[in-house]
Amino acid sequence: RRVTVAAHPEPSAAGTGGVAIRPEPSKHAPTPEPAAHDPHAGHADPEEPNGHHHFPPEIPKNADAPAAMADPSRTRDLPGLLAGLQQAVADADPNLMTAYQNSILTFMRSDEARALQVFESFKGEKSATVLEILASAIASNPAFAASPVIAEQFLSLAEKSDEHPERRQAALYYLSQTYEMPVPIQERVATLARLEGDPTLQSSAITALAHFAGADEARTGTVNDQLVAVARSASDPMIRSGALAGVRTRAADENVIASVGEFLRTDRDPEVRRAAAESLGEVPVQTRFVALSELEKAYRGEDAAEVKRAILMSVVRAGRAEAGATLERLLS
Repeated sequence: RRVTVAAHPEPSAAGTGGVAIRPEPSKHAPTPEPAAHDPHAGHADPEEPNGHHHFPPEIPKNADAPAAMADPSRTRDLPGLLAGLQQAVADADPNLMTAYQNSILTFMRSDEARALQVFESFKGEKSATVLEILASAIASNPAFAASPVIAEQFLSLAEKSDEHPERRQAALYYLSQTYEMPVPIQERVATLARLEGDPTLQSSAITALAHFAGADEARTGTVNDQLVAVARSASDPMIRSGALAGVRTRAADENVIASVGEFLRTDRDPEVRRAAAESLGEVPVQTRFVALSELEKAYRGEDAAEVKRAILMSVVRAGRAEAGATLERLLS
């Protein structure tokens, strides 16, 4: 098993990308015929001002469905929108799911109280797809992605070990899309990343923690140290690999580079060593000699062919003009 951590998403005042809608299977799922686009259904513009792509919904007309269910733009109250979204998910209708997501965005506008109403709907929801759509809708609004009040609600839910795992997963997704969060929230996410017992949720917490890096130099350094601590405490190689992949080595100091190099030389799992090698290829100019030294030492003691290839590739990327001399020593 391998875990894939988002490659250091940069925080942006415009928020970050939405979640891919994965329809839940239904043996009754219809095969809708494309219909003409309704310019009044949700957001008509395929690219939202905040950088999220919400495709114009082409809503199939179902003569047996209620009018509001066939046209989300005609539903103004949140319970009606949620019921319509749940039905669209049950019917595995991606066009209608997108239309309801857009109508929920319209319902919230930039009103934090309305966003919290949408969050309240998490408490009784178990569908992973519905939860992801709701979390994505909230996170896609820049005001909500930078709200400590909303982040506190999602984080408190994610921290509850007895909470439904799909709700916790959706909460961690929201946290991975936030920016300008207070340091205490970052520290609590780091604790979750280190101590969570469910590997899938722990990987999601690592992704959220890695996202906090980049706000400023001090924050990046703290997150890098926290991710190294997660890797050191994890017995699962998938978790160690994910934590090392999340380290922002292109903004790391020599101590972090040396810590990643230690994993490259000593970890018993080749996937972890490969993740460490790939991470060392992203170092800045000021730490490239430290990285090259770590890569060279590791190469001489490495037996796994795929790890050796990763080391050589990182020597080229990190070494730049100095790569030639290092490669000549290693390959001679």
